[in-house]
Amino acid sequence: MLSQASHLDLDLYKAYSAVEAMDWLNRTQIDIVMSDIQMPGVNGIQLVEKMKQRWPRCKVIFLTGYNNFDYAYSAIRHEVDGYILKTEGFEKITELVEKILAKIKQENTIADLLLASQEGMRDVIPLMQREFWMDMLSGEPIDRAERRAKFNELGIDMDPSRPVQLVVGRIDQLPKSQSALMRMRMCFTLQFLAGQCISGELIRMHTVCERAIIVWFVQAPSDGCTPDRYEQNAQYIKGALEAYQKLCFESLGLSISFMIDTGPADWEEIPRRYDEIRTAFYANAGSSLDIYLMPTKQKKNTALADANGQQTQPRQKWLSTLESSLENGHREEFHKNLLCLTEDLQQNRVVGTPYDMELFCAINLMFLSYVNRRHLLDKIGSSFNPNKLMAADPRLEWRQAYEYYMLLADALFDLRRHEGENRAISAINQTKQYIQEHLSEDLSLVTLAERVYFNPSYLSRLFKQTTGTNLLAFINEARLAKAKELLGGSTMKIHEIARAVGCVSPAYFTQFFKKAFQISPQEYRDLQYKQVKKH
Repeated sequence: MLSQASHLDLDLYKAYSAVEAMDWLNRTQIDIVMSDIQMPGVNGIQLVEKMKQRWPRCKVIFLTGYNNFDYAYSAIRHEVDGYILKTEGFEKITELVEKILAKIKQENTIADLLLASQEGMRDVIPLMQREFWMDMLSGEPIDRAERRAKFNELGIDMDPSRPVQLVVGRIDQLPKSQSALMRMRMCFTLQFLAGQCISGELIRMHTVCERAIIVWFVQAPSDGCTPDRYEQNAQYIKGALEAYQKLCFESLGLSISFMIDTGPADWEEIPRRYDEIRTAFYANAGSSLDIYLMPTKQKKNTALADANGQQTQPRQKWLSTLESSLENGHREEFHKNLLCLTEDLQQNRVVGTPYDMELFCAINLMFLSYVNRRHLLDKIGSSFNPNKLMAADPRLEWRQAYEYYMLLADALFDLRRHEGENRAISAINQTKQYIQEHLSEDLSLVTLAERVYFNPSYLSRLFKQTTGTNLLAFINEARLAKAKELLGGSTMKIHEIARAVGCVSPAYFTQFFKKAFQISPQEYRDLQYKQVKKH
């Protein structure tokens, strides 16, 4: 009955026990389960309990012959979506399925999903804050309006228009065999202890840590922005850090050294200042549990800049973004990032300085790694010359390097697109061939998707996009074509033909065939016999 309800567009799966049903539920996501209650072994109630652990959003309809209050009460208690007596008939089942499908569609609307995500936002705010601070340190470009919006969104109680002081700490003896979970716990513990030790006049402070590095963003009161006040703040932080060091060593067994900036940093300056402080920190730090104040005069002498004043830290961020866009196949984003990374260098400038060579080699290594990991050298041999990436000609200009990088990237993106298209076509052709050769077997969407290693919903969508035909419609057309062939060209009995084309019963086969051609299988066979006899 459900298979004939074409307006519902259902992909149906049958199971003759709760155990078999769980096999399907373990293989793929199911939207609606219609189940009997009284079954041998595992009953319907137990099935729902197991199923909800894996697919809590799955809808359940109990279809039972028992008009039993205890069953109805259990169904209500387990929040099932429908309870139908078999005596109520097919029409009632269809109505309920339609109602539940409408409910699923409503639940899957963007508004509902956004609302659900907002309700869970509180749990991920600390992680989002950490990601924001890491982007800030690495040089992610963000203007003042966007920064203010981010502060409001993430609950950062600092003034985005006033400068901050940075404090950089290093864990001197980080445990070697520490898991990612343990590092995260340690990070949250360090942040909590910092809040306990550093407070008072410093009204706002946020902490972020990455492996062995800890960074504090400290903001003084609005009336404390004079140079002398920043020096006083640094002295106060130094005293508070001594207590913090002792607490971390005694409670966590961690020795931590610090470098404190004695002057303010505007938000736009943070990536450069962070790089300067870290450089000074590692140049000066000796034994563990040291605390250093970074003099203002030292700030200009420790910048890691090339001849154009470009900073290493933001450059690393651009490189990371460039590699990500190449890996993910984002052509336009790659072009934009490569231009941002090299635009200032293309003004008739050769790849000459050590910083130029560092960037040149980093980009080359990115391409070489991408090509080697995917074994693409033979496929793009005409576009790719690995020797050109091994060493820079002393006369090589950045403009020439940029042009070569663009050509190489386009060749890689084109290859990726063609291979994706070829794989899609191959998967569709394999699916068609398998259907034609296995009409009597299970042709469920899950089974077909598993054969080509695709997600079921993706295969269904891809099949429709590629062929213009719904996958279920293609299967039905193949079954009907095979049925006509066997009816007109074989002596097989009707029930044998029904089984050969994958119909569950002769009665269903007759109904299926007659709906398509307005005559029964036997009538079609008789008509074919008369035409052959006439000729």
